[in-house]
Amino acid sequence: ERVRAGNTVPGKTASSAGALTTTEADAQLQFRFWCHAIVPTVTKLFSLYADSTVRDDRLVLSLLVSIADTLKQVLDHDAYLPSYNDPDEEHLLFLDCLTKGLQLFIRKDKNVSTSKNSNAKDQKANAFISSFHYLILLNHRLVHERLPDVISFSCAQLHPVTHFNHLKKQPKCQANELLSSIIKIYRELRQMKHLLSSTRKAFLVSKVCHRESESLQRVLSCGNIIESLSTAYQICPSGQIHEIWEFFDAWTLEITRRGGTTNDDAAGSNERDSSTELSFCVQMFIIFIRNVRTNKQNSTEIRTFSEKTMASSVATLLGNDISIESISARCDYFLRQGLNLCGWLVDIHTRACFWIENFHVSYHGSYSLLSQDSSENKNFDVLAYLQNVVDMSLATDHYLDWKNSYLKKYWKSASDDDSQRQMEDAQIPLHLRASLQRLALHRIHQLHSMIYYSKRDEYEQIEKEDENPSVASNLLVKEAKMLVNFSVYLASFPTDRSSSCIGSESLWSSLVQSLGIWIQYSDSFHVDLFLVWFFSALCQSNNISTNGTIQLHHTDKATAVSLLRDASFYDIHQLSASFFTIAIKFAMRHVIGTVDSVDQSSETVLMLRKKLSHGIDQTQ
Repeated sequence: ERVRAGNTVPGKTASSAGALTTTEADAQLQFRFWCHAIVPTVTKLFSLYADSTVRDDRLVLSLLVSIADTLKQVLDHDAYLPSYNDPDEEHLLFLDCLTKGLQLFIRKDKNVSTSKNSNAKDQKANAFISSFHYLILLNHRLVHERLPDVISFSCAQLHPVTHFNHLKKQPKCQANELLSSIIKIYRELRQMKHLLSSTRKAFLVSKVCHRESESLQRVLSCGNIIESLSTAYQICPSGQIHEIWEFFDAWTLEITRRGGTTNDDAAGSNERDSSTELSFCVQMFIIFIRNVRTNKQNSTEIRTFSEKTMASSVATLLGNDISIESISARCDYFLRQGLNLCGWLVDIHTRACFWIENFHVSYHGSYSLLSQDSSENKNFDVLAYLQNVVDMSLATDHYLDWKNSYLKKYWKSASDDDSQRQMEDAQIPLHLRASLQRLALHRIHQLHSMIYYSKRDEYEQIEKEDENPSVASNLLVKEAKMLVNFSVYLASFPTDRSSSCIGSESLWSSLVQSLGIWIQYSDSFHVDLFLVWFFSALCQSNNISTNGTIQLHHTDKATAVSLLRDASFYDIHQLSASFFTIAIKFAMRHVIGTVDSVDQSSETVLMLRKKLSHGIDQTQ
């Protein structure tokens, strides 16, 4: 009241009292009242955790909830703001002590889960998470140096991903909201490097606290968190791209060197932890690469970064001497992650080269990125390895039989069992199929860009009446068609079933994502087979199933529905030309299967089946 009346506060001069606004004075009074009110609660909580022999779970839960609820009141009523006058930072120090105490408690993970009641355990964890959430909203400095502990603990509270909930992604929970707020705050502060470094340290914290390192992988299934990360990278200042890129490059190299280079029959927990950390690191690196925006100013720099990573991280993951013979000596998870990273490096390298003027295109030149002319890595040629795999796969009798007779047998077969008898598995390791297909699709994108520039140069040579015009585009088109054959061939067979629960991806979905590019180098067989998958996915039940050799992933139905609602899908003339023909044949085939399930001895059924089969032949 004295402040409102313009009088001085006891012990304060007129000038110092005038420096305090009414809002700040009221806020300071509220905050000090909260401090005095919460001190007994905090003291009691600290004493309970200090004496592990005496523990009342109900009392501990009540104290934690009281702290979280009162922190919410402090936040809602602006009782503390970093901009308020805080002599000697007394208020900040009080909050810092509270935060430090909570950090010590969550480091003792067993203390959080002492209760046998899972509901009480969840309530305890939520109380801790809520308290950290309100504290970081009050002042991010309170959690800035404690981010590894907060991230590790929050990820452990996320829901495990299974086939059932993977379709809906991670359900919203308090841990999800806390992680989203952390990313948003550090995105606005332009301190993504610190956030990433803390995430890296969270793996060590999880190990110290005896938490599962796989829990950090759950973040990758949180759609809102991935979206927030994507936004942060899209608006990332050009000056920070370099340090973030080097961070991921160094992290990948460190894990690879720590995890070893060969398989070990007696692999222990350290190898499993390295595998999990490497998978997380590569996926985070890929999210960064996918969302970095290339432009005329940063194109040269990004092209240099991608070439450097190709010669360092990817070369270490795949082995400097990459060949069909030496590939079997590498760790499975090294190969998979190396090929995944390599594919997206090709993608961003192609996008960067688009902005470079007067850039020379050569088949084994710097544009391709997959071939290294450096004497240090003269044997490291991913392009040669990819071509060898493609050539070996497309030269087998199995592939030729698949290409020439699969659809014919599919239309003539009355059931999925009949069409499945003629199929054998592709002769490519299960765990590498998705990675090789993704690399092949990125290579098709790169070839598509190279073909454009090559044809432009060829037209200029023709206009100049050059006696020996270049025909490089023909070689590039030929390779693109081979890679389309390979990509569709792989999609027709199962991927690694062991990874189908978390982080798996449908090979058909990968084809959908780059449909507009690879369809230009396809033939009628690829188009018809893609449409058969499209209609099979639309008819898919909620369970994972197969339709003959058309392998259906649990996300394929959602992908097909998205295509169905996309107007640009019908603008692709290669697909629209065969759309209704395949739709009618597909419907007739399923009607035949329904008729056969009734009474095959009936003369009417036999006649109807004969008519439908004749209709399919006429449609062809």
